[in-house]
Amino acid sequence: GAAAGRIGVLRTYQACYVMMALSFLLWLGTPGYPRLAVFAVLLGVGYGGFVALGPALVAELFGVHGLGTLLGVLYTSAALGSAVGPPAAGALIQYTGGYLVVILGSLTVGACAAGCVLAVRPRISQPVVVTMPGVPAGDLSPPRMPHPPGRAGRPPVAGP
Repeated sequence: GAAAGRIGVLRTYQACYVMMALSFLLWLGTPGYPRLAVFAVLLGVGYGGFVALGPALVAELFGVHGLGTLLGVLYTSAALGSAVGPPAAGALIQYTGGYLVVILGSLTVGACAAGCVLAVRPRISQPVVVTMPGVPAGDLSPPRMPHPPGRAGRPPVAGP
């Protein structure tokens, strides 16, 4: 949230994808608990950002009209990957007898996903110009109200 407020939702979302892809490089290296812990933290932060920022990014890029449908497509595609990925990885680990193929596959898919997300450009919004009769365009200061008839220059009347 704080990063998105500082550098923008899109840039933070892109950083999350890059973080997830790069985390697999740590998993690829020498085995050990500290390395695995750092891998898990980087992957978790990246994935958490993807999930948390998805709705804000979709609204920023496409507007709020049809937001539910767009989020349904986004999270359904993520759910399909989550449903197919772990069993496929397990089968590959069992078939090959090691993790290398799965790690390289995860790194490749993560890098491709990061590349796709990095290709997204921010939506250029047109400035909103508010116009009211008798008010110059863009002037958002409150209108000046004339005094009620017969009260000009006198203090307000106190109520009961």
